[in-house]
Amino acid sequence: MSQFLLDVSVNMYETIAMFGLMLAMFRISLRNYIPHTVIASIVMAQTSYLLRFVFHLDSITPLFMLLWFLVFIWMVYRIHFFYVLLIVVSGYLGYLIIQSAMLILLQIEFTMEEITRTLLHVKLIQIAGSTLTLGCAYWLLKKRIGFSFVPDRMDEKVEIKGINLLILIVSLIACLFISGVAYIFINVNFLFSTLWTVLLFILLIILNFSLRKEMKS
Repeated sequence: MSQFLLDVSVNMYETIAMFGLMLAMFRISLRNYIPHTVIASIVMAQTSYLLRFVFHLDSITPLFMLLWFLVFIWMVYRIHFFYVLLIVVSGYLGYLIIQSAMLILLQIEFTMEEITRTLLHVKLIQIAGSTLTLGCAYWLLKKRIGFSFVPDRMDEKVEIKGINLLILIVSLIACLFISGVAYIFINVNFLFSTLWTVLLFILLIILNFSLRKEMKS
């Protein structure tokens, strides 16, 4: 029972932090949707727990989390799915970069085996990463730094050509990569800094396309 409570509570906090970063990057405030976000975080935290500890499907957990983020932001915020995809992918990559950077820094003093030896160690890292993520989201909103081209309606007409087509292609590639992060981490032996570099590269491409769209709109 203690394992369940620890895992679910930390995952809820992590999910709320990720929602905050995703929305803040596009100047959307989480404040008016806190009850919806809490409910979404409960559902997602329980899904994560079942996949990892009951069904032992760690490698596909990021895929389910990605799908949940897409569904909840699409249904709650009533945004066109094209923009939902962009919002989720950007925020998800941002969070993964924060977590990866923390692990890289920790490996200066500790081995990966020591860092992930116990569930408590893993959860402490998640809490630290989530707190940094919430801090970044708050800072972005306070400084009004972010993209403002996302319309707040589902019936927005989106032409999939030009910059929109490029954003869609890169976002779908990012989805595939995000879905495979856990598999790569668990099954492929390579420097963790390489993973961080790839994540950062994909995010920079998405931000570049988003900036170009912002300047046009």
